[in-house]
Amino acid sequence: MTRRLRIDLRLRAPLCIARRPTAPGQPIETLAYISGTVLRGGLASAWLQGRRYEELTAAQQDLFAAVFMGSSVRFGNCLPQISGAETVVVPATAWARKHAAEPWLADDGEGVQDQLVTLLSDSEPNPTLKPLDQPFSAYRDSAYTRLPLRKRLIARTAIDPERGTARDQQLYTFEVLETGQIFSGQIVGDNDAIVELEQGVLRRNQQLTLGQGRSRGMGSVTIEEVEEREAATDERATLREQIEHFNTRLSGSDQQSEVLLPVTLESDLLLRDYYLLPSSDPQPAQTLGRYQPGAPASLQIEWRGILQSARWIGGWDELRRLPCSPQLAVQMGSVWTFRVGRAELDPALDWWIKVAQQGLGERCNEGFGQIRLCHPFHLAEGSL
Repeated sequence: MTRRLRIDLRLRAPLCIARRPTAPGQPIETLAYISGTVLRGGLASAWLQGRRYEELTAAQQDLFAAVFMGSSVRFGNCLPQISGAETVVVPATAWARKHAAEPWLADDGEGVQDQLVTLLSDSEPNPTLKPLDQPFSAYRDSAYTRLPLRKRLIARTAIDPERGTARDQQLYTFEVLETGQIFSGQIVGDNDAIVELEQGVLRRNQQLTLGQGRSRGMGSVTIEEVEEREAATDERATLREQIEHFNTRLSGSDQQSEVLLPVTLESDLLLRDYYLLPSSDPQPAQTLGRYQPGAPASLQIEWRGILQSARWIGGWDELRRLPCSPQLAVQMGSVWTFRVGRAELDPALDWWIKVAQQGLGERCNEGFGQIRLCHPFHLAEGSL
């Protein structure tokens, strides 16, 4: 039996989840969310209770590997939350005026606009618009608004481990997420593994340490709430209705022989091609087919509707105490559009629903590879 838990984390100290490697003397930038990789590492450290993996018995090592190092549990990204609102990943096709201070609250009705239909219809995008630099939006009372996220810069000196004093000429500057904020994510897994997590670390007021600068007092969070979530239901009928509406907006008719399916990445995504080389090319029958076989034969990329960016990610593996190998990631918010024959629309929807449930690409158990079919941004007309 598969179980889903929602976990809410409250920051008790400044938190920095390093965004990219930095040159000496440059500030360390933070992600705007707590990645599934970092959440898994923090829970694993709390489960170990100060012991090293090598100090565990063989049975304990097998249990630890099953819960934290296998595929039986998926640790999702924890996104910032505000009371009474849903956090929405903003797709790359959401654009706003270049010099708007607060595009979500534009008084003249020219706020944030989704450009996917414009790109697919070969129309020239409005030159006064640019992609938003905000990764998340708050959705509340049938409206999208900016999701407030408090950050600041703090400086710390390196410590000499032998003398216990500040080390000369070594100053670290961190961009941090400010204390008091709430971040929420999902943990999905087999019942036995979830029970072990609940008995060991998933409980209210459990303290975790995450991210950079932990020896300097940073990265302390507590579990605010753990809540059971219902399993996802069959949503094919709803998705089909949304996709038909999107295609009618695009072509003016619902009788086209082919249908366009927009897909938004709700987390970074790691792909490899048939040669196991890092890739950002979403070919359904090739790259994507390595991870989820059985895509309909007519499912093809619609290049006019591709708007994506990529970056190299690294990091530190808390479980193995080793640096992670750099990997190419297609960034959260990227938009892919696919074309499929109308006769194969239902098999295509079933295939994408399975992808959404299981994740796509590498390291899905760490929050990578989460997708959303037909984002509500693409269904809105005019300004959001």
